[in-house]
Amino acid sequence: MTMNRKLELKDIAGYIPYGLYIAGKDNEYPQSGIVDGLTKFRDRVMVYCEDDGEACEFYMHEFFPVLRPLSDLYRTIIHNGKEIIPIIECLKISHERMRNAYGFEVDKIESNRIHFGYGSDNCDWVTFWYDAKECSFKSFWDVPNQYKLFDYLHELKLDYRGLVDAKLAVSCYDLETNPYK
Repeated sequence: MTMNRKLELKDIAGYIPYGLYIAGKDNEYPQSGIVDGLTKFRDRVMVYCEDDGEACEFYMHEFFPVLRPLSDLYRTIIHNGKEIIPIIECLKISHERMRNAYGFEVDKIESNRIHFGYGSDNCDWVTFWYDAKECSFKSFWDVPNQYKLFDYLHELKLDYRGLVDAKLAVSCYDLETNPYK
């Protein structure tokens, strides 16, 4: 049985405060820009953006959100003019108290997992990763600050909901110019 998934407001709502870029789906709607507002009336959602100073509006079925693929979580990307590896930044967010108390050192990133040490001599090693199937961050103990982690994924425009694979969004790398560089 195939599932006919549609883009919904809940799929994009978290990205909007962080400058979500959208692109019209075809030549009929060629405009694109950063979302700066929306209205919802019954089952219809109208999204507003600005394209080179010109206002544009789309219904949900007329545009694609532009997102970074989830694989960027483990790659060096440019964010706010700075090179980062998002999974390391997520580790810092989730283990903030431990990092402040003991410090930690990243050992390696392999097989989509990050290995890091903590303690006075970084002798206690731990693994941290994102589980796309369960849509959560994992470690060998509870991962605190999950809501901060998902806020950060929204800020980075990382596609943790599988929208690109479902053809409900486009990768920022498929555009002529990446709007998030």
